[in-house]
Parts: sequence; C-alpha cells; structure tokens
Amino acid sequence: MGLVRKKSNSQVTKMNVETSKRESANSTMTLEQVLADYRQGDARCRREKAKVLREFSGAHHELLALLVAENESVVRDALLNSLASMAQKEPQNLQGILVNVVDMLRHAEASLRTQIIRFVTGFPEAIGEFIPLLLADPNGNIRLYTLDIMQTLAHPKVPEWLKRVIEHETEANVVISAIDRSVEAGCRDILDVLPGVAARFPDVEMMPFAIKIATERLEGAL
Repeated sequence: MGLVRKKSNSQVTKMNVETSKRESANSTMTLEQVLADYRQGDARCRREKAKVLREFSGAHHELLALLVAENESVVRDALLNSLASMAQKEPQNLQGILVNVVDMLRHAEASLRTQIIRFVTGFPEAIGEFIPLLLADPNGNIRLYTLDIMQTLAHPKVPEWLKRVIEHETEANVVISAIDRSVEAGCRDILDVLPGVAARFPDVEMMPFAIKIATERLEGAL
C-alpha cells in the first residue's frame, strides 16, 4: 500500500487563504457580475458561481434559466442545490420553482431527469400537490417519470396514487411500472384490483406475469 502524503501546514494555510479571497471577492459582486462570470467560465467556475447565486434573493429565475442550458452534471447539481437552498429560505417561491423544474422532465436527457427527480423528492409535501396532475398528463412518459418520483417520495398518499394508476391507466407499461412500484413499497391494497387488470390488456404478454409476481410477493408479506 502506497503512502498517503499529507498536505503541510503551509499548503493548508495557502488553500484557506485562497478560499477566503474567493469568498470575499464573491461577496462583493453584483448579480450581473456573477452571471457574467458564470457564462464565461469553465465547469469549475460555473459550479462555484452556481453556489454564489443562492445568496441573491429572488435569483431563482436566473438559476432555472441556467439549469435549462447547462450540460455539465456537477454544475447542474450545484444549481439544483442552490435552488433547494433558496426554496427553504424563500418558501413563497417553492411552487414556482417546482413548476419550472418539473416541466423540464419533458425535454431532459436521462441524467438530468435523475437529478430533477432527486430534487423534487426533497419537497414531498409540495410536490405531492403536483402528483395527481402529472399522473393525468397525456404524455405517457411524464406519467412514467411521475412513478419514478413516487418510488422514493415520502408522502402518505403514495399507495393511493399507485392503486389509482393500476385501476385506471390506459398504457400497459405505465401499469406494469405502477405494479412494480407498489411491490417495492409493500402496498398490499392493490391486491383486490390486480385480478381485473389482465383483462384490460389481453394482448400484453408481460401483464399476467407482472400480476402473478406482485400477488405472490405481497401475499407473502401478509
């Protein structure tokens, strides 16, 4: 095993001084200056400025606009973290932030979708108000992404929503996903509606198998 070389006291002191200088410089910048630096900087600079933006009251509009255009995952994380911080400090803006972030699901690539889902599940009560509307969205992909949100959402209505999807959803892949999510969450309330699901999708070969597995696992948990 190789030796791990520790930083000397002088190196640590130098790093601390440089950090203090950056923080001091950032604290005296205007919003326009921070945005200009962000747009002209590399990923490391943009990540730093994304963190600084949380200090500007009402800057969630700018953060959302930057998030739409940002391609680097680490920078998007910093933008979302700043949005979360601002939502906690300025709760009156939370709904507007969620409306915009959720809308990004329609066009986001896979890694950004994952980041968005992780972000919104941090506000279970607030995002819970959006769930019924998202489950009724005409876009089947949005309904699937909503099930992904519900997978880790700490909200008391999750079992009710999952059961409703299984009972009324018209796309087989969404129903199968809801059945899987119900099993993961241990939602035994779906047992009474599962027998009628297969008849709605007679041409979907996977459906009887999904129902059988779900029934066995949920009954085994009784």
